[in-house]
Amino acid sequence: MSISLREPDVPLINVAILSTRNSVFDLSSKSETDEIKKNLWQRPWFRATLGLGVSVLFLYLAFQKVDFSVLKNAIVNISVFWILVSVAIGFVNLFLRALRWKFILSPIKRISVYRVISFLLIGFTINNILPLKVGELGRSVMLGNSERISKSSVLASVVVERWFDVIGLMVYLPVLLVALALPDQTKWFILASVTFSVLSIAAAYLIVIKRELSIRIITFFSSLLPKVIHEKIIQLSGSFFDGLSVLNSKRKISILLFTSVGMWLLTMFMTFIRFKAFSFELPFHAAIATQTGVNIAGAIPSSPSQIGVAHLAFQKILLLFGIDNSVALAFGIVSHALSFLSIVIPGSIFLLLHFLKSKK
Repeated sequence: MSISLREPDVPLINVAILSTRNSVFDLSSKSETDEIKKNLWQRPWFRATLGLGVSVLFLYLAFQKVDFSVLKNAIVNISVFWILVSVAIGFVNLFLRALRWKFILSPIKRISVYRVISFLLIGFTINNILPLKVGELGRSVMLGNSERISKSSVLASVVVERWFDVIGLMVYLPVLLVALALPDQTKWFILASVTFSVLSIAAAYLIVIKRELSIRIITFFSSLLPKVIHEKIIQLSGSFFDGLSVLNSKRKISILLFTSVGMWLLTMFMTFIRFKAFSFELPFHAAIATQTGVNIAGAIPSSPSQIGVAHLAFQKILLLFGIDNSVALAFGIVSHALSFLSIVIPGSIFLLLHFLKSKK
C-alpha cells in the first residue's frame, strides 16, 4: 500500500487570497470614495469654486435682458451730490456699528472706538475679498492678540453682533406684509422669521443667565469626546460665555435691539437717498424692501462681497416697483460698488497699518 502526499493546490489558494484581498480593497475604495464625497463639501476650495459659479450664474441672469445703452445712461446721469450724501450716511452707519461692538465688548475690556472701528473694517474688508466669511474670525483673532484678551471671547462678541443684525432686520419684515402683495408662502416665512427672532432673544437670555447650568450641559456632552478635545471645549466655553456677558442684562439687550433696528433704518435711508440720485420716485417702503431683500439674498453661498447675487437681487426687487430692468441693474451696480469701496479702501489701510505695527 502506497501513500501519496499531494501538494496543496497553490494556484487555488492564491486565487482565494487574491479574491478576498480584492473584495476588501473594493470595500475600502467604496468607503474612501464615500468619505471623499462627504468631505468635499468641507473643503474650502470646493465651496469657493461653488460660490464663484453661483456668482457667475447670477451675473448672467442679471445681464441677460439688459439694454447696455440704457444702463450706461443711467449711471452717467446719476446725481453726484446725492451719491456723496449716501456715502456719508454709510460712514455714519459704520461708526454706529463700531460703537455697538464696543458696547458688546465692554464687559470684557474697554477698548477705544478707534481700535474697534479699525478691526471692524479689517474684518469687513477680509469678508469682501476672501470667501467663507473668514473676516469674522480674522478680526476676532487680531483684536484678541492686539488687546491681549481671549480670542474666543471676542468671537462670541462677534456672534452677538451678527445675531442682533439678523434680529434687527427681521423687525422690518412685517412692513413688507403691508406694503407688498406677497404670496401666502412668503407671508408665512416672514411671520415665522419674526417669531423665531423673538424666541431666540428669550432663549439666549436664559442660556446666559443660567451660565452654570449651560456649562454643565456642555461638560456632559463634551465628556463623550476624547479627553484632549473635552478639556479644550471646557476651556473655550468659559471664555466664550464671557463674550456673551452683555446679554446678562435686559436693559443691555434692549439697547442692542434698539440700536440694531436704528442702524438698519439708517441703511434703508441711505438706499432711499440713492433712489434720489437715480431720480426714482419711490416710497420709503421700497427702500425697506430693497435692503431687506438684498440682505436675505446674501445668505446664498456665492463669491466674496456677494457679487452677482446682490446685483440680481437689486434688479428683481426694483422691478416690483416698476423700475426698468436695465436701470434697476445700474442701481445695483452703483450701490454694490459704493458699499464695496467704502469698506475695502479704509479697511485695507487699517490692515496695512496693523501689519506694519505688529511686524507680522
